[in-house]
Amino acid sequence: MKFLENLRQKYPTLRITTEGPDLVEYARDWTRLHETKASAIVWPETAEQVAAILAACNEHDVAVVPSGGRTGLAAGAVATRGEVVLNLERLRTLGECRPELQSIRVGAGVVNEAVQERGRAHGLFWPVELASKGSCHIGGNLATNAGGLRVIRYGHARQWVQSVQVALMDGSLLELNGELEKNNTGYDFRHLLIGSEGTLGVITAATLKLAPLPKPARTLLLALRDIPSAVRAVGIFRRRAWPLLAAEIFSEACLRTVLEVQKFAAPFETPAPAYLLVDVEGTADVSDESLQAGLETLFNEGLVVDGVIASSSEQAKQLWRFRETITESLGSLGIVYKNDLALPLPEMADFLAQLVERAPAWYPGAELYLFGHVGDGNIHVNVLRRDLHPAKSAPEARKAFLDACERANDPLFALVQSKRGSIAAEHGIGLLKKTYLTYSRHPREIEAMRAVKRAFDPKNLLNPGKIFDL
Repeated sequence: MKFLENLRQKYPTLRITTEGPDLVEYARDWTRLHETKASAIVWPETAEQVAAILAACNEHDVAVVPSGGRTGLAAGAVATRGEVVLNLERLRTLGECRPELQSIRVGAGVVNEAVQERGRAHGLFWPVELASKGSCHIGGNLATNAGGLRVIRYGHARQWVQSVQVALMDGSLLELNGELEKNNTGYDFRHLLIGSEGTLGVITAATLKLAPLPKPARTLLLALRDIPSAVRAVGIFRRRAWPLLAAEIFSEACLRTVLEVQKFAAPFETPAPAYLLVDVEGTADVSDESLQAGLETLFNEGLVVDGVIASSSEQAKQLWRFRETITESLGSLGIVYKNDLALPLPEMADFLAQLVERAPAWYPGAELYLFGHVGDGNIHVNVLRRDLHPAKSAPEARKAFLDACERANDPLFALVQSKRGSIAAEHGIGLLKKTYLTYSRHPREIEAMRAVKRAFDPKNLLNPGKIFDL
């Protein structure tokens, strides 16, 4: 592409690749479900270069896919139409933490964990702390409005953003909100960009709000009578006014698989249908006596059949490994099809009960694995075929399995819709779920979103085909 060569002459250090394995690696994310097709990969080093690249692509009618750590699970950063992939990993300017303002300025390519390390030196942290924190980028965290393990306490990413710098397809470079705490001057485009999955503009930098580090957590692992009991158990914790930092559920099948793959020792002698992992901030009100009293209540209510309270930080880390290694353990065994759902908390127990009952008919020949953030109503539905391998199995067999899972989406999402839930809690829509958007959004809402897209990107060149088609 001649215009890319012109950009390289203008910016001599600008890296551009038009052939080789990078065209595949940088054109995909963790989903691995779509055949990739990119015409070039470009690695800008500054926000100004991002704006210049977008302007050039806009002038020549070339589509662009923004990309970062590529840890997404909805194919939101996948190039399938010969697009130019704009990888932002070189935008790694990490500013100094400003304790007096409880904020930090970061480039879009900064890794989540680097922000956490910089903040902790000042007794602060960015509450959007993810399982993929060692590889996911801040730009992607904001583009998908990431949640993570502590949404129950701190909320999603948009609640912890002071300002964003964004490059638009016409080459404009905007700073949205600056350092203002109050700014009531019409539409807040900052929050429109956050969660837009790179379809409206490319986030190049942000000023993040930081929070004081919570007091060391007390970690409990509870063996439950059944999966729906997790919702009632969290309700009991809340009635005791305990400051919950996390409340994670995983089914017996998840734990069994983790023990099989990771070779961990089992936490309990007798398996249970499901497990609830809870972090409670270690305030003065959370003593050993109060924790024991809480456990007794759960036993008396018939919700819990066994439980353990971590007695050391190392034991707490091990309990968390049971939850954190589920995804990689499943992925090592075969092909996994994923759904990421959100339910109103009052509806979640009944939804889970119906899902477990109907799953054998929806997914014949496959295994169901349930885990997620039960404290905020987010459940991850994973379907595994052990006899299929992403690379080694016949393409026809892989396609047949994925097609069967796609067919099951309609009754599954209809159930979600009947419970007033969402088909995408935190992964986003991307390519993977756009066919089903009407299960969560009214047609008038979708048309309004299309109008916003046309206003920001009239040629439909920025991450085209994600969320919806124009």
